[in-house]
Amino acid sequence: MRVLGIGRPAVRLRILPALLREQPQLLHDPVSCQVRGQLARGERPYITYMHVRYTSVQLSGRPGLVGQTLNVHADPQDLRQLVVSTAAGEILEPLLASGPWREHAHSLWLRRAFFKAKRLRQLDFAAGDDPIEAFLAHRRKEARRSKRAASDVARVQHERAAKRPASTDPTAAHKATDKAPALAEPGSTLPGLVSGPIKAASLRIDPGYSR
Repeated sequence: MRVLGIGRPAVRLRILPALLREQPQLLHDPVSCQVRGQLARGERPYITYMHVRYTSVQLSGRPGLVGQTLNVHADPQDLRQLVVSTAAGEILEPLLASGPWREHAHSLWLRRAFFKAKRLRQLDFAAGDDPIEAFLAHRRKEARRSKRAASDVARVQHERAAKRPASTDPTAAHKATDKAPALAEPGSTLPGLVSGPIKAASLRIDPGYSR
């Protein structure tokens, strides 16, 4: 892309590679997570991120990754799935959250708030229950006497309405790769990114134009 400046040569602007435009999570600073699992006990490879297990068809079939570290790129507004890459830069299929956590869109804030309330034993929650509904039920009870609780309820409802439910089909990650082949092919690597600050070129504006 070229921008013509008045009285200056054309300046070529940097643009994001197609892969980064399709997967903006890759722009977030990664978090390192170790791959766990033990095939001898029937435990296929997985990672744990913010107290929740994540895996995919591809990862579960890669026992050689157990013990290695993956770079996790998360969308803080929707933790239903994660974009991950190996230390060598290979991008794997998106990892899906386990159980009810993949059913509804939820933010990093909500995940933290739920586990804080659970740690304080404020929730009536059992294995298999919807964690978001359990958190909402607790905050609705508190909303009668707490403005913060009422705000929390409104925030959760807004987040749930903003995103469509993710598919519960465990092969969804494979199907999604038809639209993003760069993520589907094992061995795909992250494009090189420019490091360090980028100095913007100043443009001269002739009199008569407002800055």
